[in-house]
Amino acid sequence: DKPCAPQNLKIMEVWGFNVALEWSPPQDDGNTEITGYTVQKADKKTMEWFTVFEHYRRTHCVVSDLIMGNEYFFRVFSQNMCGLSEKPCNSKNSALIQKTGSVYKPPNYKDHEFGEAPKFTHPLVNRSVIAGYNTTLSCALRGSPKCLSNDHRGCSQVKEKPPEEPQSVLSM
Repeated sequence: DKPCAPQNLKIMEVWGFNVALEWSPPQDDGNTEITGYTVQKADKKTMEWFTVFEHYRRTHCVVSDLIMGNEYFFRVFSQNMCGLSEKPCNSKNSALIQKTGSVYKPPNYKDHEFGEAPKFTHPLVNRSVIAGYNTTLSCALRGSPKCLSNDHRGCSQVKEKPPEEPQSVLSM
């Protein structure tokens, strides 16, 4: 005959992504030695049963690789030479796999002072030019407002029109 279901299935411990289970052998082994147990798990949301262990010889096990935030139920069938028990032994309680308590904390940065007076970071350099040829003079400024160029390309923080620049006169 087939055996009866195992007895007293208990969730002993829950840690990380693991659950430790323990149970007792069936009262009636069907007059044949118990050859193993089949352990199954079901997510509380779907209640679909999935086999975790087959032909498992011991009366305790650790179910691993469970999903964080899910809640699980477990059941165990007995097995002898005639087959699996008709009914399983179900866990009375469920096991909740806790979400980890780690929270991302972004690093602290100093707030920049955007009200700084304009200053040259790369000043104009004296140059000699040949009459009739084009030349470019460049410098770099830092200050607030950020953009002081005449053409306003890429300037999003200009609030007032910059003052007119005097025309340069090159003399030879």
